Amino acid sequence: MKNLKIIIIITSFILSTTSNLFAGVTVANPTSTSTLSKIASSTSFTSATNNNVSTTSLNKSTSSVMDVSKLKEAVERDAKEFGLKVDTAAITALAGYTGTRQSREKTLMSLTANVSEAALDQSQTKTPDTWVYTSDTLDPDGGSGMILTKVTSGYSSDNNVFSSTAGAQKGWAKSYVNFKQKTIWAKIKTQVTYADGTSKTVSFTTNSGAITETPIVAEAAWGLRYHDTSYYDEAFSGHGWDNDNPSMKDQDTGNIEGMSASNEDGMKRWYNHKGDIDSSYPSDKSAGDVYAYGKITVPTAGASALGIISIEGSSCTLSGNTCSDANFVAGLERYSNSAEVTAKKFK
Repeated sequence: MKNLKIIIIITSFILSTTSNLFAGVTVANPTSTSTLSKIASSTSFTSATNNNVSTTSLNKSTSSVMDVSKLKEAVERDAKEFGLKVDTAAITALAGYTGTRQSREKTLMSLTANVSEAALDQSQTKTPDTWVYTSDTLDPDGGSGMILTKVTSGYSSDNNVFSSTAGAQKGWAKSYVNFKQKTIWAKIKTQVTYADGTSKTVSFTTNSGAITETPIVAEAAWGLRYHDTSYYDEAFSGHGWDNDNPSMKDQDTGNIEGMSASNEDGMKRWYNHKGDIDSSYPSDKSAGDVYAYGKITVPTAGASALGIISIEGSSCTLSGNTCSDANFVAGLERYSNSAEVTAKKFK
């Protein structure tokens, strides 16, 4: 069973998506059309449609699907060259990457992470073999940040947790992937603005994860706590890639993501923004933690990548100093976005 982090997990991650994988895909955040066309022709699994990161382009639907047979061929070639296993389940799941932004994000959320162990080499040395995934918007060093937008389908339409101001929730990320060294790491920056107008920003670098399979599917969660300012100065130790829940809501059952009873009670306490259930917990009674999640999927070496960033928090109505599962889910607010960026070699 996957672990939910106890600390406000804000997910901002390098969302990279594959413009080379899709024929006419209109997703978020690639670079120029000419660049994508070159990648498409060199990898030959797609043509590409360019969009900058914006709410408008991200909300568009896509009807085209990738050429899975060509993707599989390219993945098998990489697996042989770099000594990796082929993740056939990831290839199959990527075939469903189509439709509205919400349906595309659901596909990304369904992908099972295959980067879950720390790499032996934690030097994070960038070499000419290192692929860099970011964009002018997503770059933590100077980018304006990818705007996370409110998800109302299946989540609360209220704004009791997060500010409804457009552009108030943002994420930045820059991912580094070295197939030869079999490592991946990311520089992350996130901005969360609460319903009371308080805005908090934090940045950190993950540890290096070990790449063992291709396509690469890496996800991470990291901590940030609204009522404990020390967590805005540094992320909790051990920021790395893990097998995490993409949401506190189970996408199949609609209930709280399956956990042990004790952890579930803790989750409803820590991520509730309507006062603390447990008086011993060091809360200011005005806001709880934020659960955040990020994922990047890199199909093949040099291919564009796709990913998602999301944040969640609940405003749960208490009854008898407890929060029922139904009330927690009913009050759960979610902001997210997905993006598409091309790969560039480090120079």
